[in-house]
Amino acid sequence: MSVRQKSPSPRKGEVGAKRREGVERCFSRTRRKTALARTLRHNMTEAEKKLWFRLRQNQLENLSFRRQHPIGNYIVDFWCSAVKLVIELDGGQHNHPVSREKDAVRTKNLESRSITVLRFWNPDVMKNVEGVLVTIRETVLDLQSQNQTPTLTLPPAGGGNLREVDR
Repeated sequence: MSVRQKSPSPRKGEVGAKRREGVERCFSRTRRKTALARTLRHNMTEAEKKLWFRLRQNQLENLSFRRQHPIGNYIVDFWCSAVKLVIELDGGQHNHPVSREKDAVRTKNLESRSITVLRFWNPDVMKNVEGVLVTIRETVLDLQSQNQTPTLTLPPAGGGNLREVDR
């Protein structure tokens, strides 16, 4: 008879079970990060609002997206857990060399977690949201096809390849 062990209660400031072996959980949250994400959701840029209007409520390939979602040390603009996709919208401040370097480190860190990162400039979203959505849709379809496991063709019930018995 096996005895199921209960997970320890979360530590103060943590939400849900968290691995304690020293490996950071992909979605570690603290009250501070959750509060910051909430603030960012209430203060979205016009480009973020425009894209969110097109992503929300499963409008893109029937996938659920979250906005301003904490992942590790970061709060990403948009997150789709089904295909492990992050979408980041960058304003003019991201064109500075220091910001570009920080963005590259952030992207590399997220990619090390097997997360795909798409980045778009705010003006591209404002002027060509349809083109941005096409790129996102193509990426989603590609990620979905990579995650599919081939299904075996099984014979019909009863044996399938039955031969007539010699008389």
